[in-house]
Amino acid sequence: VEEINANAYIGDISISLFVEDSKGLPTNSLSCFEKLTNVNDVSAIIGPLGSSEVLSIAPKAEQRKIVIMTPAASSPLITDAGDYIFRNVASDLYEATLMADAVVNDFKKERIAIVYINNDYGQGVFNKFSEGLKHNGFELVASEAYDEGTTDFRTIIIKLKEQNPDAIYIAGYKEIAYLIKQLKEQRLNPLLLTTAIFEDPEIIRIVGNSAEGIIFTTFFLDEDSKEERTRAFFKNYENKFNVKPDGYAATSYDAVYLIAEAIKNNGNTSESIKKGLYEIKEFPGLLGIFSIDVNGDVVLPIRMKTMQKGDLVNLNK
Repeated sequence: VEEINANAYIGDISISLFVEDSKGLPTNSLSCFEKLTNVNDVSAIIGPLGSSEVLSIAPKAEQRKIVIMTPAASSPLITDAGDYIFRNVASDLYEATLMADAVVNDFKKERIAIVYINNDYGQGVFNKFSEGLKHNGFELVASEAYDEGTTDFRTIIIKLKEQNPDAIYIAGYKEIAYLIKQLKEQRLNPLLLTTAIFEDPEIIRIVGNSAEGIIFTTFFLDEDSKEERTRAFFKNYENKFNVKPDGYAATSYDAVYLIAEAIKNNGNTSESIKKGLYEIKEFPGLLGIFSIDVNGDVVLPIRMKTMQKGDLVNLNK
């Protein structure tokens, strides 16, 4: 927002930023939506981050014609959530399907389990991962769901031990750090696979030495990119926050520019922004060049990483 306003990216129009913290809860998201729309009179909202949050406010956003651009929610259900609902992060359709293909064909595992958070996001990952395995001729040997905020996974681990999987796919939020650590403490050592959330520094800190060998899908955010825009983003982000940006920082940054681009081309009403977003083609995002399709979705490059001797290393996938 600072860059856009300082550089007059939208001409005489400046972006006003209002921030509300939903704390990752759908009920809070509804309260935030009401304040932003009724008090702040916004035309577009960046966020929420969670799939259940987005799906909770989507009907009201459609009714009131308010653009929602989420930089993180990946549930396949969001594809059909409405004409005013957009995202610039890949659907679970791509991430979970890619992992299902890799665990069978690249990592050569046969006894595969999944542990997932019991919400719209987790259910979406479970469905697509299961479908991907079936496409490759395999069935899950175990599937366990847990509630958000869980820190004690002993019951689930006992059930997993009974099935003796040689690979476990984990989908959730920061709770996955405790699950991974407890799996290693209980000496259950299958190949552990997870999602882009693993790159969160707080998760890596909690997991500690138990992170070794974990494989996860992630956004293709290239710190060594030769693109001037990407290099400037890394430099400016680190200067401002004293940490390196992750994929969600990049998608959030791009989300603001997508809204600005739509305003520049069509105007600053919500209807104009919606129209402008659907018209965006070949956008030079930090994670790759992408277009917004008829469902308000994007397809982004995804790669795999693993933890080796305390460092995150790219895999050739």
